[in-house]
Amino acid sequence: MQSAAKASVLYAPPLDTDGVLARFCEKLRSAFQEAGLMIEENRPLLLHATILNTIYVKGRKTSREGRGKNREKLTIDARQILDRYDDYLWMEDVPLEKIAICKMGAKKQEDGDEIYEVEAEIDVA
Repeated sequence: MQSAAKASVLYAPPLDTDGVLARFCEKLRSAFQEAGLMIEENRPLLLHATILNTIYVKGRKTSREGRGKNREKLTIDARQILDRYDDYLWMEDVPLEKIAICKMGAKKQEDGDEIYEVEAEIDVA
């Protein structure tokens, strides 16, 4: 998503050789857009699992704490990490048990952790 030398997010894309996951996600997006729950965007879906996101590093000041949006972005040089795990298989044959729709932006919890608030979810297992 950005330069590996100054990365703030690391993600792993799925291996979807038959396009099954992509078609499923496109249909989900269309259903939400038709129901007025999502705005229509002219960008392709970026299917991924987030591995690291520096915005959630503990102890980091956020705009909610009065620092404003002009704070310096925390980045890492991820080139060695990407080289090391280039051929690494992160997950395989993981069953889909639940689909959850979450609000954008994680919310801070009492323990200091941040989580995404679930709007709705369904079990599919």
